[in-house]
Amino acid sequence: MRRAVVIMVAAACGGSGAAITPAAAPGGATAPMVVPSGNVPGAIAGRWRVTCAENDGDIIEVVVSGDKAVGRVVEPGAAARFGFRAGEEVFRLTLDPAGAWAGEVRWRGASGAQHWDGIVLVATPAVLSAKVTNEPCYREMRRAE
Repeated sequence: MRRAVVIMVAAACGGSGAAITPAAAPGGATAPMVVPSGNVPGAIAGRWRVTCAENDGDIIEVVVSGDKAVGRVVEPGAAARFGFRAGEEVFRLTLDPAGAWAGEVRWRGASGAQHWDGIVLVATPAVLSAKVTNEPCYREMRRAE
C-alpha cells in the first residue's frame, strides 16, 4: 500500500524543525508529499534501469519510507563483474527541503575497491536523474516497469 506524507514546518507551534504526518485530501484520497520549499518530490519508488553500457541490464528498486529511501539491486546485469549482487543496497537517500533525494551511492571498481559517494536524485514519472554524482551510470535512469 502506498501512502503519501506531508512535511509541515513546526515553527507556528514553537518548534524549529519539520514533522512528517500523513494527510488526506478531500474525499479521503491521500495528499501528495509536500516539502518546505513547496515543491512536490518526484515519485522515486519503483524499479529503475541503469543506462550505461558497462552496467547494462542493472535494475535498481527504490523503496520509500517517509522521508527516507533505499535502493537495492534487483538484477545486477553487467554490473555483476564489479561484484554487485541482487539485494545489495546501493542508494541511501533522504528527502531534502527542495524536493530532491540526497544521500549516498555505493561505488565499486573492477578491482573490488568500493566506497560511498554523494548523490542527489530528482525523479519524474519516467526518468530518475542524478543532478549531483561522480557516477555517470546514474545520471539518467529510465523506469524498468
